[in-house]
Amino acid sequence: MNYIIGFLSGIAASMGLGGGSVLLVWLTGFAGVAPSEAAGINLLFFLPTAVLSVILNAKNRLVDFKTGFLIALSSLPGAIVGGLLAVWIGKSDAATVIFAVFLFAIGIKELFFTKSTKKQTE
Repeated sequence: MNYIIGFLSGIAASMGLGGGSVLLVWLTGFAGVAPSEAAGINLLFFLPTAVLSVILNAKNRLVDFKTGFLIALSSLPGAIVGGLLAVWIGKSDAATVIFAVFLFAIGIKELFFTKSTKKQTE
């Protein structure tokens, strides 16, 4: 079953839909993996998926490299802080609660507050 979830997560990630969300829900909710370990697995999953997705989307001229690099550079301090927080929070049961609340909030936002991006045909 993990292979099927990995495949579906890869599809979602390549389409920019957050395949990690599918993977994290599966690992923590159904496979019994601790949230801190699931986060590490998700990061490892993300690397090859992201590289291949960038290559394919760049071929279709769907990547704004300048904006992407600027956002990537600005995310580095956040990644450092987030990594340190993950280690600190991961040592308690609070990680599971925080992760559940985060996923719930994202789900509510996506269901009720996301605007449609459909282009109107002329």
